[in-house]
Order: sequence, then C-alpha cells, then structure tokens
Amino acid sequence: MSSKVFEVNDGDVNRTLESILNFINEKLNNFNINSHDLRTAQLMAEESLISLVSNDKTLQNLNQDSQSVASSIIIKVNIKKTLFGDIKLDLIVSGNEFDFLGKQTFLSLNDFGDNDDVSPELLNTARSCLLKSFSDKIKYSHFKDSKGYEFNRVIIHAASSRYKMTYLTLTAFILAVVAGVFLKNILSPEIIKDLDNNILVPFRTMFLNVMQLSIAPLVFFSIALCVSQFENFGEMGKVGGDVIKFFALSTCAATLVGIGVFNLLGSFIEFGSLSQGSDIISKAASGISIKDFMINIVPSNFLRPFIERNMMQLIVIAVLSGVAVILSGKFASAIRSSFEAANEFFSQLTNLILKLIPLGTFCAIFSMTLNTGLDTFKSLAVIVGIVITGLLCVLLIYCLAILFIAKLKPSVFISKYFPSFLDCVVLCSSTAAIPINLKACEALGASKKIYSLLVPLGATMHKAPSCIDLSVCCLAVAKMYGIEISGSGMLSVFIFVFVLSVAAAGSSGGGFASLMILFAQLGIPAEGIAILMGIDPILDMLITGSNCMCNVAGAVILSKRSGNFNEKVYNS
Repeated sequence: MSSKVFEVNDGDVNRTLESILNFINEKLNNFNINSHDLRTAQLMAEESLISLVSNDKTLQNLNQDSQSVASSIIIKVNIKKTLFGDIKLDLIVSGNEFDFLGKQTFLSLNDFGDNDDVSPELLNTARSCLLKSFSDKIKYSHFKDSKGYEFNRVIIHAASSRYKMTYLTLTAFILAVVAGVFLKNILSPEIIKDLDNNILVPFRTMFLNVMQLSIAPLVFFSIALCVSQFENFGEMGKVGGDVIKFFALSTCAATLVGIGVFNLLGSFIEFGSLSQGSDIISKAASGISIKDFMINIVPSNFLRPFIERNMMQLIVIAVLSGVAVILSGKFASAIRSSFEAANEFFSQLTNLILKLIPLGTFCAIFSMTLNTGLDTFKSLAVIVGIVITGLLCVLLIYCLAILFIAKLKPSVFISKYFPSFLDCVVLCSSTAAIPINLKACEALGASKKIYSLLVPLGATMHKAPSCIDLSVCCLAVAKMYGIEISGSGMLSVFIFVFVLSVAAAGSSGGGFASLMILFAQLGIPAEGIAILMGIDPILDMLITGSNCMCNVAGAVILSKRSGNFNEKVYNS
C-alpha cells in the first residue's frame, strides 16, 4: 500500500492538488492497470479532491491566516491492492459532513479545467453530474478521529483485477477440499450421504443447469453473426478453410502425441494385472457409424437442436442462417442487427451466470472429496501423469507455432491467457467457456472475424487435447487387462480418437462418454470405465482448459497470418 499525507497551509491549493494528483498517477502506473481504467481513476480522483477541498470551511481563512496550522487542510491519500487484486484509492480530507453527490459549489481552480468563458453555475452542475456518473465506483463516508476532528472519506474503485475470479475460484477449490477432508473424518457415512444428496448435489446440478441455459443460443447467434458479416462467399471460404485446416492438423498432431507419449512412458511402468470379466462390450452393438454420424449432423427440425443442445446440428443451422442473411438483400442489414443484439444479450446473460463459478466449484469439489476422499487425488497418478505430459507437449507445440509462425512471444500469450485458462478449467465445459475465450481473443489482439468463428466452432469440433486423454486412457486400461494393441490396432485408435474428438459434446462428461464408445470399439471390458471414474473429474478440468487454450492460440496464429492482428494490444 502507498500512503502519503499532504497539508495545505499556505493558501496555494492548486499547487498542492497538483502534487497529490502527480503522486496518485505515479502510484497507479506502478500497478500496470490498462489505460482506460487509469484515465477514469485519474478523473475520479481529481473531481473528488476538488469536491472535498471545496467543502472545507477553513479554505476561506487560508489566505488570511497562512501560518496557522489550525486552519490548514489535511489530505491523506492511500492507494492499495485488495486481497483479490482490485485497486482502490482512499482519499481522506478534513471537513464537515456534506452531500458529496448532491448539488455543490466547487472551488474555482484555473489549473484544473476551469474556463473563464464558462459560468460557475454551469461548471458546478457539470462536475456534480460527473461525480454522480461514477457513483457505482465511488463510496463517500464521514467520520471523527479520537480527538474529535472531522474528516470526509472517499474510496474510489480504480480498477478490477482480471485475476479476481481466478482467486475466488482457487479459494473455493481449496476450501472445498479442506472442508471435505475434515467433515469426512468426523461425520458418519449416513450424514455425509444426506449432506451430499440434499445440499451439494442439488446446488451443483442447478449450477450446471443454469450454465447450459444460454449456451445453445450463444453458439447459434455467434456463428450466424460471424458468417453474415463476410462481404462475399470467397472471403468466408478462405477464413473457414483456414480454420478447418487448423482443426485437422492440430487434432492429428495431438492424437499422435497421445499415442506416442503413452508408448514412450507406458513401457517403463508396471500396470496392475486385471482379469477380464464377462462384460465385454460388443463392437457391433455399440459401434460408431461414421455414415450415421454424417447423416445426423443435418437436423430435420430447426428448434430441436436448441432443445437437445446438439452442437453439431446447431453449427449447421447457424452457418446456413448466416449464408441466408448474406443473400437477403435489402433486409440483410436489419437481420444482421437483430442477430448482433441477440448475441450481445446472450453474451451478457452468460457473463452474469459466470459470476457463480466459485460457488459451483465449491459444491462440485466438496461433493467429490466427501464421496472419495484424498485417495481420488492420489489414485491412478500414473495415467494422470502421462496425460499431463502429453498436454505439456501440445502446449510446447503451440508455443513454437506462436513463436515461429506468428512471430510473437509465447510468454506474453501464456501470461495473458492464464487467468482465462483457470476459469475454463473449473467450468469443465468448452461450450460454457465460449464467452471467456471470446474476451481472451479480443484482449490478445486477434481478428474478430476469425475468433468469432473459430472459438464457437472449436468448442464443438476442435478438441485436440481431448485426443491425449482418449488415447492414453484407453491404452492404459487395455494394458491393465492385458489387451495388446499394436500395428493396425494403433491405427484404429488413431482414427476413432480423431472422429470422437470431433463428435464429443463440449460439456462436462463429454470426453467420458467418448471413452465408453472407444472401449466398445477396442473390446475393452465395460468395467474398465469404473477404473477411470476417480480421476475423470480431474482430467476433465485439465482437458477443458487445454482445449480452450488451443482454440485461442489458433485464433492468434491465424489472425497474425491473415494480417488482421493488433500486435500493440497483444503486447500491452
């Protein structure tokens, strides 16, 4: 915290206020807040100080009694960073209580924007209106110290931390683990079951339900709006083609990394030998049909994909709707405006819902800890370790692509995206994280035409890190059962992992459902799924965050290659 006391006892108020503002500006700059917040904070500080000083009754006596300490104005300035990273400015000025946001008579200070051509009444009204416009960021109070002297205090919310939600979420995670372990050791199993079923599970379910509330319309309007904004089909085809090529290449690379990392590290680890049960999944009965998959992505009903949240069908409808807008002639502008308004509405609705992330995290982790204990975090550490190694390899590939293809510093990308990455981790849903990633792309200077198509589309079709999870988990469980997969079997793993990473739902548990289909294709016993249940929530969080990171990185790379990239914003 930075703190300094100023005293006006020579009648030169202008010079003192100038010194105070210079001090404030210097300290605020040290916090590296963005330029908009900095200018707003400076303006709020200036107008608040003028208001507070103008109210002090001793001001009129300063010129008459410049040597009198008793008639001086005391101004104390505190600038501090809160526990969760917000920047607050605390101004304390001696004086009687007054209506801070009401109609005031301000001190005439020529150095601070007063104009001789503007009447004092008009200037006072303008300043009062300006302070009222910042009422949500300014808090006024009045108090007396131990000696009975009166002071007015104004606390200005200068800047909100972009890490605030991250801190709150991590705090909720830690508290949930601690509370879960503590209560598991002191409560009976019956009470734990009642607590989980009657409190935690309902809250977690409500959180997940409300998270799904705006996802389908958000995906639809985001993609439809993006497609409709292209000037011609040639431009749309170029951007869309680049996005699809990026998806295909990165998914292939991730699948190869998953298989390669397992073959490299799995040979050095002795997995437990499990006997095969009789519950072998029939390939014919549970097999995935690529033909059926292609047929089912085209909906027969416009509204059903919204109700069922079928993302592949929603994408088809959104693309067709965007193309229809382009072909709508004189009505195109009106339809596009309505799409833009709807997209903004559902984006704001989702942003409102995202504020519940810490509560949802607490309930989910608390429930998991009560049911399984710390053993869940320790069991199957080998599989988790291999998956994490694969994810780090994918991260390295993307960092190299940012460095050598986009010619940008990967360290900047990692540091700026890390808070969004943590938010995506706790959501466990690529589709629910769409608004977070859209904001991240904007903050990284990516082209809106590219990221507004790539991010919603990638949440459903591009989940390259999921290939790591699918490959490692199916091969690990197969090895536990003594099922040898090599040669053509590895090729089958590659093909099915590639297809399933595209077809999997971009929501919590989507990857787990894909594993069940993959097990069926490889003839792995059904009970093998239960082996992974303990670590699936952990892997699901890591994979979701990595999926989102890859999409945002792709938007940055493609934007830089297209020439529509704001490098100044990226490096700010």
